[in-house]
Amino acid sequence: SPAISSATSSKGTRPARQARTQATNRLDRVLALAGHSAPGGAINNYEAQQRDAALRPLTTACRQALVAACNAPLRP
Repeated sequence: SPAISSATSSKGTRPARQARTQATNRLDRVLALAGHSAPGGAINNYEAQQRDAALRPLTTACRQALVAACNAPLRP
């Protein structure tokens, strides 16, 4: 957006933050879709539990990254 580009420092810290935030948002949406399509390709209950257990830490890390990005102070 123009507001972001005009406020960009010479080192490009804001575009880098914006890119990381956008990538984290995309990953969060993919994980949300994976959660809604449960059990995914799981054939039995054990596989469904393993799938959920594998996705859970990634979902948590993704949400924490979004919170950190939103709460981080902007630097000129």
